[in-house]
Amino acid sequence: MIDKLQPRKLDKSTDYKLVQKTSMIDALNLYVSDQNGEASAGVIKPVLGTEALEFTDGTTILSSDVRVLGSTVDDLTGVLYFYVWTSRPSETGVYAYDKRSVLSPDGGLIKIYTSEMFNFPPDGFVKGDIVYKKEKNRPQDSTIPDVDSLLYFTDNVNEPRKLDVYRALFADDMPPLSIPKIITKFMTSSARALRSLWAMSITHSKLTPQRK
Repeated sequence: MIDKLQPRKLDKSTDYKLVQKTSMIDALNLYVSDQNGEASAGVIKPVLGTEALEFTDGTTILSSDVRVLGSTVDDLTGVLYFYVWTSRPSETGVYAYDKRSVLSPDGGLIKIYTSEMFNFPPDGFVKGDIVYKKEKNRPQDSTIPDVDSLLYFTDNVNEPRKLDVYRALFADDMPPLSIPKIITKFMTSSARALRSLWAMSITHSKLTPQRK
């Protein structure tokens, strides 16, 4: 006989041998319906399956081996940033899923910045966090958010990195940085590389020593 009862509530206090068939001891791959005003509001449902996404900014990844090493969610904008290693070093970098169309009119899956300088280990893990900085010199008619999102991340192999997300995306629409802010460890005389370096602001994070 097939038992068609589905768990409907979470029960972590009852002994495992005594848990009812309509209860569950853990809740994974589930979501709570948020359809306010309807009979199904607040009902626990299984997470729906996934579907493939295409880049909305024209990006194409040619690498045969692609691995996502970690992700960071921007709670202010709802943007999901994720760190990707690929078999082509030039395609390794930071990408994003922009469900609210904050970073581009079309939203969706976009590339933030890629460079072989990231040097992520293929079997590593990248952890990041978002720090916000108020931008005072933003033009009033600018579509760029007033608060810059600075993405700090580390793979525990290379030195910690900082990526100014909006400078990486909107370099042509923002005022130039001063020379001290442009220069980093990765020196180059190429104008194109210098512009990329300015847009990327991929600098080593300076950690403040802590007194013991």
